[in-house]
Amino acid sequence: MSKRSKKKERKKRSTAAAAKRRAETHKTGFDNTAFELPEDKKLFAIKSDKSVRLDIIPYEVGEGNPFADKGELHYERTYWVHRSIGVDQTSFVCLRKTCEEPCPICDFRAKLAKDPDADEDLIKSLAPKERQLFNVINTKEPDKGVQMWEISYHLFGKRLDQEIKNSDEDDGYENFAELEGGFTLKLGIEEKSFNRQSFYEVVSVNFKPRDDDYDEDILEQTTCLDDILIIKEYDELKEILLQTADDDDKDEKKTTTKKNKKKSKKKEKSKESDWNEGDRVVVEIDGTDYPGVITDVDEDEETAEVEFDDGDTQDIAFDDLDMAESESEPEEDDIPFEEGDRVSAEIDGETYEGVIKKIKDDKAKVLFDDGDKNTFDLDDLTKLEEEEEKSSKKDKGKKGKGKVKAGECPFGGTFGKDCETLPECNDCPVWDKCDDAHDAQS
Repeated sequence: MSKRSKKKERKKRSTAAAAKRRAETHKTGFDNTAFELPEDKKLFAIKSDKSVRLDIIPYEVGEGNPFADKGELHYERTYWVHRSIGVDQTSFVCLRKTCEEPCPICDFRAKLAKDPDADEDLIKSLAPKERQLFNVINTKEPDKGVQMWEISYHLFGKRLDQEIKNSDEDDGYENFAELEGGFTLKLGIEEKSFNRQSFYEVVSVNFKPRDDDYDEDILEQTTCLDDILIIKEYDELKEILLQTADDDDKDEKKTTTKKNKKKSKKKEKSKESDWNEGDRVVVEIDGTDYPGVITDVDEDEETAEVEFDDGDTQDIAFDDLDMAESESEPEEDDIPFEEGDRVSAEIDGETYEGVIKKIKDDKAKVLFDDGDKNTFDLDDLTKLEEEEEKSSKKDKGKKGKGKVKAGECPFGGTFGKDCETLPECNDCPVWDKCDDAHDAQS
């Protein structure tokens, strides 16, 4: 064999491609036992606390998507996984939550929940976790094309849902994934840690109008996220689970541990249960109270599915539930802000100033001095001091014209066009009319 032929043969047998693929896969926390990554796709991952700009690209839905019908365009695939299962401690798709079919892991977990001597940490660890898949384009690395993004719902999707839910109808944020007229998502990232493991969480989502629309050809680069989930058969999943369960039984025989039983000040409710979806509850585990919300009630099993504030979901026996102390709603007079107040808010570690344009319940829509607008919890806003506010208005007033004609911007901008781009827009006397004119042209 010639040197040239040997070189070609060595190239074919090179381990570089496999090593690169393993590195990219391993960073997600999955060994692809939950979904199958197409060979021509790369996994996107957040690697630092620097802000990220993503375009989420819709795909043609396949079978089983809980939020869209087959053939429709949709932007994500929600699914549920059980973590650290089997000897290899890998992740598997939950059949009950994802496919609405019997799941051996959920069955085993429900059985443990009825045992007063069961390991509560084990019960909690077996709870299915909500995760999502997306097709995304990183606008800073467009040459990588459409990548796949897999992430916990509680680290991104929950924040996205909140921003859309709390937006005004004229914001149009629900159209963020449209090919025409969509939005680029500017994500504020924060590094956090839990059990000595660090991770990155999306703490803010800002919607930026895209510079250009996408052609429908981009859909050919997307992955059908419904088709790549790895769904195990019940018996196969049960066999994998029992490897771990058998090991746990052996460990229990070697050591006897007195479990921390719940000391309850029970909510006065019957087992037949007046517990309802949406009830705020507290569950004591190993001496620590964990607050959460009931998301499902099973009268036959006498258990309630609780989504804890830390993101975990777990089936809890009625006997182990306490009603959380009610938080009194603030009186209208107690709300510390009014529309028109100048406030500051912290985003990505930096402080930005703006003016409240609308207040609804415990949320406020803020128009910032740089033209961005976003919705915040009132608790996350700081009201600027009165003297600072007056000084700010005084300085801005000097820039404006004394008298303003109808249909004219007092600060030299274009009426009906620059309604959110000038710092002076916050205190502009004709902002509402300018904004109406802008909407009429859109």
